[in-house]
Amino acid sequence: MDLNTSAVAGSILSIFKGYATTVIADLSILLEGHSEDELPEEILMSFRMIRPSLANALTLGDDPNPAETKRMLELAEKGRFGEVKKSEIGK
Repeated sequence: MDLNTSAVAGSILSIFKGYATTVIADLSILLEGHSEDELPEEILMSFRMIRPSLANALTLGDDPNPAETKRMLELAEKGRFGEVKKSEIGK
């Protein structure tokens, strides 16, 4: 949904911005099992946002380093994301 062109989404976002600094949100990405041999399901990653500040939030299209983002996505598509060293990120 494009928040810039949807009046309803824009209204909801403006209300949310006022309360964002009081929110604690947990997000987990789960590897879902579809058969007995894929169980138990596993949590791949989790993170918690505690009272996020939206003052520094970027919108889509505001990528500060589009060349780096493109490079990282290309590596991920090739299944080689793990080969990227922390020292390479942002160069």
